[in-house]
Amino acid sequence: MPAHRKSKTALDLSGATRTNPARYASRSPAPKPAGPLVHRPEDLDEKQVACWDRLLAIAPAGTLTVADEAAVEAAARLWAKIKTGFAKSSDYSMLSKYLTSLGLTPQSRTTIEVPPQHAEENEFAKV
Repeated sequence: MPAHRKSKTALDLSGATRTNPARYASRSPAPKPAGPLVHRPEDLDEKQVACWDRLLAIAPAGTLTVADEAAVEAAARLWAKIKTGFAKSSDYSMLSKYLTSLGLTPQSRTTIEVPPQHAEENEFAKV
């Protein structure tokens, strides 16, 4: 099975674009979202709002943007439905897919590129 295609940013960070620039010359950088995710849909009920807020709180800093609004909204609605006890197995499956796509599972977190201004400072880098 072929390896997954890495983003231009990931290739830049790994040094692959410096090692073999001609190979990656045709790749354009990933599009930049318009800004951070700050708008919460007004039609969410109280439980859905709590789930929305929790999703934003547990997401790695600087990773959710305005482009993720629909996925976060769907995940919040599904999570609230699951918490009521009236969810179907397909709701659990869909929530898992949304959490994975948002980088909120242990395995998917390893694929996230945190913007430099939000990266944690390494205390040993100054030594």
